[in-house]
Amino acid sequence: VYKRQIIEFVCPILILIGLKVRASSAIVATMLALSSFAKAFPWLMERVIVDGNRIPLAVIMSKEIIFAVAMGYFALMLFGRDEKFWSRSK
Repeated sequence: VYKRQIIEFVCPILILIGLKVRASSAIVATMLALSSFAKAFPWLMERVIVDGNRIPLAVIMSKEIIFAVAMGYFALMLFGRDEKFWSRSK
């Protein structure tokens, strides 16, 4: 559990700074993509018990946001480049 939190904290900071952009985004994208497939199929829906309403169960779309963010990191891995923000000359 702590490894995931460290990855989610350190890698975006490295991306913002411009150090190891492709490697950091590949790590985060892989972690997010694999975690989105961790539950049994259908992985887009979760059934949640609703108290106090007429419906017994609610279906919540749970993994598509994580998968969309993973696709953003995959795009950054493909098209990003390592450029430190302090080395840019104006």
